[in-house]
Amino acid sequence: MAQRRAPDISAQATPDGRQAGDEQLRAMLESHPSWVCGVDEAMRYVYVNASFCRLLERPAEEIIGRTADEVLGMRQSASRWDMLRRSLAGEPDLWAERVGVDGEGRDRVSWVRYHCVEYGTPPRKYAYSFGFDITELRQAQQRVSAVTQGVGVGLWEYSLASGAFECNEVLLALLGHAGSDLPEGRRRGLGARLDARDQERYRQRLAHLHEGTVSDEVGTFRAIHKDGHTVWFEERLRVLARDAQGRPLRVAGVVQDISRLKAREHELETLNRELESRIAQRTQALALAKQEAERANAAKSEFLSTMSHELRTPLNAILGFGQLLALSALPAQAAGQVQQMMRAGQQLLTLIDEILDLAAVESGRIALRFEAVALAALVEECCGMLRPAAQAAGVVLEAQDIPADAVVRADYARLRQALLNLVANAIKYNAARPGRVRIRVEHSGPQAAGEAWRLQVSDTGRGMDAQQLARLFEPFDRLGAERSGIPGSGIGLTITKRLVEMMDGSIEVSSTPGVGSVFDLCLPAAINPGPDAPVRAA
Repeated sequence: MAQRRAPDISAQATPDGRQAGDEQLRAMLESHPSWVCGVDEAMRYVYVNASFCRLLERPAEEIIGRTADEVLGMRQSASRWDMLRRSLAGEPDLWAERVGVDGEGRDRVSWVRYHCVEYGTPPRKYAYSFGFDITELRQAQQRVSAVTQGVGVGLWEYSLASGAFECNEVLLALLGHAGSDLPEGRRRGLGARLDARDQERYRQRLAHLHEGTVSDEVGTFRAIHKDGHTVWFEERLRVLARDAQGRPLRVAGVVQDISRLKAREHELETLNRELESRIAQRTQALALAKQEAERANAAKSEFLSTMSHELRTPLNAILGFGQLLALSALPAQAAGQVQQMMRAGQQLLTLIDEILDLAAVESGRIALRFEAVALAALVEECCGMLRPAAQAAGVVLEAQDIPADAVVRADYARLRQALLNLVANAIKYNAARPGRVRIRVEHSGPQAAGEAWRLQVSDTGRGMDAQQLARLFEPFDRLGAERSGIPGSGIGLTITKRLVEMMDGSIEVSSTPGVGSVFDLCLPAAINPGPDAPVRAA
């Protein structure tokens, strides 16, 4: 096997026949991944290491003593000869990036340094090349470049020591430039493209990096495109290297065009402002409408109250004279007519009282007196008052065992009014078909404000459909019962519902036509009512 000659750097034979070099250095060069080769002034190889042989995929004996033309061919050797001649001519520390072909014809990229040494007797010059295979690095850079170009990401790197500035084509394109119209020396001037409104803020960002207070910085700024329009960028700065004092040596930036995002943000802000303006206008309109409705409702309530009082006075006089007539000795026909007049007057008086109650409820003039109300006593009192009417109508009125601890927080008089109204309605609408009205009380579990009790009134009357249920609590709407001959005003349930709600309760209804209806009145339980809860019996 031919020797790899290395003048002055190996233990192999030198041109003057003397042994020189160092075994340790020779071993290091042979094992180093970078390739090393040397030529004499005749451009013949005098030394190659193992990495160089692997690169060319040829043994050392096929290289030593031959010229680059013979080993590489004229096309590949031409550029190398120029650098080797310049090195032999005395130019120090030459660097170049070279593209060569390996033994299988594949392109390999190397970063090469050329260095000339002189030794021997008589002295001779030798040019050595130290190459670093950067093929994989360049391929990786190409992949990164392809990705950044595909997603429109600009990259730049700046050396504070040398002032060198490098950027990819994407960054140039974002500002409307191309590599051909912006030479390397002018690329440092890209900072001048910053919008004047953002230049000071950008300088502060760089100052933070220079001071070493941060290693990463993300910010948005505006720049001026080559054609004059404004471009929004988001940029992430990162310090790649610092000196011993912590000052940055190299800084890199990743830049992305966010102009479309900013445009969408501007559109969204504009829409939000328009929406807020419309909401404000609508809110104001609703407030005015609410005030107008409240004024109209107050006027209606005032009118009803006034008219009811005006009607009540002469009606009381009519009923008084009717009572006097009823006490007089009258013929049978006249006595019957007086009784009919008295019944009509009482019905009208009841209607006026209900209208007064409705007006008071709607205007908020009812003052409630809350206390602990025992439901057992309340139910017993109401049943005693309405049982004669139930018997007359052929309706069975029953109250199941009411729990003794069923005590609610309510206004006694108003709760009695609500329960009387529910039970009276149940009896009245059962009259056409003998039926049953049942009252029961059960614990309904926790409500938002605490424990509650459910007071339930169920009947076996005619029932209601979904459309009727939807209109059930509308004032003066009797759901067609006005044609049935059953007396009523259509406002009792309206008053009942509003009274219950004023006592922090609720009322729910379920009904099936031909089967009957169930009214559930829920009220909050009294807190620690004690054994002496009010019991009011007739």
